[in-house]
Amino acid sequence: MENSDAAIHILACGIQFLPEEHRFEKWANFPKERERLLKLIEKTKPGGTVLISGDRHLSEVSKVVLKDGYPLYEITSSGLTHVYSAYSGEPNRYRQGAVVSELNYGLLTIDWVEKSMYFQIKGQEGRSLLEQKIAF
Repeated sequence: MENSDAAIHILACGIQFLPEEHRFEKWANFPKERERLLKLIEKTKPGGTVLISGDRHLSEVSKVVLKDGYPLYEITSSGLTHVYSAYSGEPNRYRQGAVVSELNYGLLTIDWVEKSMYFQIKGQEGRSLLEQKIAF
């Protein structure tokens, strides 16, 4: 990322990166590795960096603000065929908006003219359940 001149950087991982509190598999279980990647992003400030993740059987948007006000978002989309039907809430200090705990999928649209990424969590019949627009 240090020498990248790309307009956007999408980092994908099977487990969540930003959330720390839930008891399931996540990068917070590997604190040194998590901190190393956060510091790399802080140092290099690569354009339009977004994390995408899954494997939670729910969907949500998380956001941290790094040094110098650099916003880092994570979009978790998980639940195309199975959902966490017993979900009754769990903490995530970085959560933006609601948790989606019904069947869903994620959709990313990139607008190169407007220089923005538009993330949607969509439910059955294409209903929009959660949305996040991120400028780059």
